[in-house]
Amino acid sequence: MATYTHSVSLQTGTISQTVTQNVTTADTVVLNMSAYFGAIFFSKSGPVSYSLQSSNSSVATMTFTGTGSYAITFRAYYPPGGGWRYVALSGTSSGSSDTTPTAFTFTDRTGDVSTEQNSVVQITGINAATAVSRTSGGATFAVSSLSGTPGGQGFGTSATTITNSQYLHIKQTTSSTYSAVLNTVMNVGGVTDTWTVTSNAAAADGTPDPYSFSDVTAALNTVSYSYAQITGISQTVTASRSSGTATFAISGSTTIPNGSGFTASSKNMSNNQYLHIKQTSSGSNSTTLSSVFAVGGVSATWNLTTVAASGGSGNYGMQIMPPTGSIPRLDTSDRTLRVFATFTGSLGSASSSSTSSTHTLSGFNPSDATIGLDWETSANREFVTLTTSTNTLTLTRANDPSPNTAEYQLKVFRI
Repeated sequence: MATYTHSVSLQTGTISQTVTQNVTTADTVVLNMSAYFGAIFFSKSGPVSYSLQSSNSSVATMTFTGTGSYAITFRAYYPPGGGWRYVALSGTSSGSSDTTPTAFTFTDRTGDVSTEQNSVVQITGINAATAVSRTSGGATFAVSSLSGTPGGQGFGTSATTITNSQYLHIKQTTSSTYSAVLNTVMNVGGVTDTWTVTSNAAAADGTPDPYSFSDVTAALNTVSYSYAQITGISQTVTASRSSGTATFAISGSTTIPNGSGFTASSKNMSNNQYLHIKQTSSGSNSTTLSSVFAVGGVSATWNLTTVAASGGSGNYGMQIMPPTGSIPRLDTSDRTLRVFATFTGSLGSASSSSTSSTHTLSGFNPSDATIGLDWETSANREFVTLTTSTNTLTLTRANDPSPNTAEYQLKVFRI
């Protein structure tokens, strides 16, 4: 942009004067005209406009509204000569190179995973070819004189040029991952815009993966627990008890919730949460209590079974072997069981560490075939073990999720 200044005098005998100045549309021309009574506008043609400050030294400032030939004339009265004096400014206005476009915005797109998305903008506000490039991102682009999407072969990633009113097309395939965002920044003549392509979220899934509870065998009237983690859902689902009398609670970890959280009422669950169940075992031996739970329409059954009666044939009964014939190292046919010793005690919580209790019994030898053992505990038997050595018996509780103290009774029998 330039400013051209010309000085002329309308206080002379010369009737008409001419000033020639070629300009660009961004330029300005100033005419300083000395006149007795100030100059006034007379006529104009072409892409020129003016402002005039009239005084004895009139000043006219010209600006240009387009390209092409222009002419503008001012005049002033000259008393000594008894007439008008004129000055004409003329020339050609040519457009300056403007490669900075008007701001543009691509329409962001959202679509299914792995689908092609397109957008287009029309570039305006320039009068010369300007550069087009991709600043960042993975979209390809093409320049066209039409708004319709060009054929695939027209798209690429190499910098190119664009002229006024042409269209810049852009395309990209959405991610193969749900809810993923891909951004591409396009630059046209120094003006940029970010185009965003987003893949749709996964369809809501309210059916969980199959799950199961660990069945429990426990002593009589013993509070017992189990749990299952719910996975494979993308929305909140309902957990309910279909049958049975166990209560249940929902939590975000394997730690047993507070007792007040266990109820029989239906509850909402989210993905990866845990369904904890709780029940007191039967007061009768070898009795199974079953409860069925449903989460999002998928069911699982939990079985809580009490130990067999002592001396019976169940897993936790006691039997002296062999039941007939001679017993090695036993020199009598008397098969009466006599209580050799009885031990009782408690085992503390063992969710993160183990607790144990050891008893000493003189004359006890685990290899003695005349000795039998029977023990019960209020804890889940799968978390309690009995180990023996000469003169000692140890009960150990480990990895039990129940926070409650477990009572136990240990009897040693001898024939």
